[in-house]
Amino acid sequence: MIAYPTLAIGEIREGNDELWLNDEQASWFGKNPSVSILYLAEIFHGISAGFLSVPVFAYYGEISEPRIRGILTGSYYVTICFGMLMEFLLGSIFHWKLTAAINTVVPIIGIISIACIPDSPAWLLEKGKHGAARRSLCWFRGWVSKDLVETEFEDMARYIESSKVTHESCSVICLILTGYAFFADGINYVWIPAVMMCALHLVMSAGIDPVPWMLASEVFPVRNRTHQTSFASLQKSKENKKKHLRPFDDGLTLIIDGLVHFASFISFVVKQICKMNTFTIFFVCSAVATVYGRIPPAQNAETIESFQSFLTGLGLVQYDDFGRSYDKDEDIFSDRFIEKINSMKSTWKAGRNFHPRTPINFIKQLMGVHKDNQLHRLPALTSFWSSPTDLPKEFDSRKQWPNCPTIREIRDQGSCGSCWAFGAVESMSDRVCIHSNGTKNFRFSADDLVSCCKNCGQGCNGGFPGAAWQYWVEEGIVSGGPYGSEQGCRPYEIAPCEHHTSGPRPPCSSGGETPECKQTCESSYKIPYRKDLHYGASAYSINGGEKEIQKEIYKNGPVEAAFTVYSDFLSYKSGVYQHVTGKILGGHAVRMVGWGVDDDIPYWLIANSWNTDWGDHGYFKIKRGNNECGIEDEISSGIPKD
Repeated sequence: MIAYPTLAIGEIREGNDELWLNDEQASWFGKNPSVSILYLAEIFHGISAGFLSVPVFAYYGEISEPRIRGILTGSYYVTICFGMLMEFLLGSIFHWKLTAAINTVVPIIGIISIACIPDSPAWLLEKGKHGAARRSLCWFRGWVSKDLVETEFEDMARYIESSKVTHESCSVICLILTGYAFFADGINYVWIPAVMMCALHLVMSAGIDPVPWMLASEVFPVRNRTHQTSFASLQKSKENKKKHLRPFDDGLTLIIDGLVHFASFISFVVKQICKMNTFTIFFVCSAVATVYGRIPPAQNAETIESFQSFLTGLGLVQYDDFGRSYDKDEDIFSDRFIEKINSMKSTWKAGRNFHPRTPINFIKQLMGVHKDNQLHRLPALTSFWSSPTDLPKEFDSRKQWPNCPTIREIRDQGSCGSCWAFGAVESMSDRVCIHSNGTKNFRFSADDLVSCCKNCGQGCNGGFPGAAWQYWVEEGIVSGGPYGSEQGCRPYEIAPCEHHTSGPRPPCSSGGETPECKQTCESSYKIPYRKDLHYGASAYSINGGEKEIQKEIYKNGPVEAAFTVYSDFLSYKSGVYQHVTGKILGGHAVRMVGWGVDDDIPYWLIANSWNTDWGDHGYFKIKRGNNECGIEDEISSGIPKD
């Protein structure tokens, strides 16, 4: 149940547009895509997990001999880790529905098996059922002589008789705290690799992690044992709460706590009315929670946005779609923020590029770069060409190759996190023209790359620049001009929007959908799709630093660069940008076309993909030589096939 949401990651990487989740898996939604269902699910999960953890450790302590008690207690975590590992393994092989069906078998077997296991002797003795308690102890000590069993039974009976204490109020408190503790475990869980998690818990299981429960089961009287185990669960979950509730401030946490406390109290009242066996309640709740946990997440982004709107409406936080909250005191689109930047007298000037009411979700979506991992990273270029002794102080690809019109173009990615694709196809288009000495002007289609490259990422929800270049080499990309141009095989399908100041274009909104992969050309284009595919001969990264990047641009043309965007960058207008204030918004990919020096400040000249009314007519300069915002870290490039 804990690891199951991570199975969605595989579906995301396959480019399934109908399944949308962010990288951190910030929210886990049930079958009904609504905020109320989210709350109910988390409250129910907390209560069910409390019913699971507390009886298990109390039961271990009551039925086991001291010499094996530690092993049994530690095995609880081992089985959890093993189950999570199986979730990942099955999820990487089978479809999530089949994985859900397989995983449902385990709790069913558990429910059936519990019918064959007697109640603990200590619990039966406390209830005055001496005959049943004696039979239960004999069942658990089947390999021990009857005399030893009888001696243990008499000792147990004397101990329980001397420790009978009734504290019903304590039961209420412990149930409340247990539900709360496990509820905290379920909110905004930030996943770590399964293997590392399993290794961590395996070590903890063999170490001190089980000690609180073992102490509770060995030291305290039977009547209070469950209460003390509840507090042990709460204490263990305390640090998890700090990590898992980071996106929420204390105000919202108190509201959620209140709901959990109320639900826990109701569960206690029901238990008292029904007088049901503890394990009956425990297994009913666990079974229902397990089945509920198999329900797939909501398959649209609107649900997540509605949850964020709910949080914002409380006046507690300003929330974005990647799990980060923004200080209410700092409005990144306000005149005050722009004035703050300019008052710092840096090497650049800020101005208004975005409308004051631009949705933060839209801004975040523009940052569509996922940091390359080992699977998507291009091989580094190891042998550089023999360059002149001194590279020019300034270099502009637009002036160097005037017969290549694509170098001077500024495109618009619209309401889509496709910067990773735009930076790639723009550089590819430039290089085809440069390597043909201006005889070929082929505009690669961003639409084709965004929609058809399944290994590149999540389309309009971000991707990997390196994977885009590798796709060019292996699969090829067709031609396609800007939106509405009717140029090429597959022109861009997402319309430009007015995401800057007031203008003729429609307003921008978040949640742009990835276009469908159509392996056919527009009817007005006479070349078939397969024949229009153009390929790269090689793809590589430039990891040697400033000079190597300059050499690559000087010889082969513009490259794709990725960097970290801070909120102050949104207001860039002129000068040489370097970060001065604001928080991280995400990663962005751009086209690096040259370099130069401005007032003794070295810079890179870069073309953005946010239309010509952003920045300096669509361009910006960023400080060169010190890896400003990581701009010199991830440089992707390649050579076109003749």
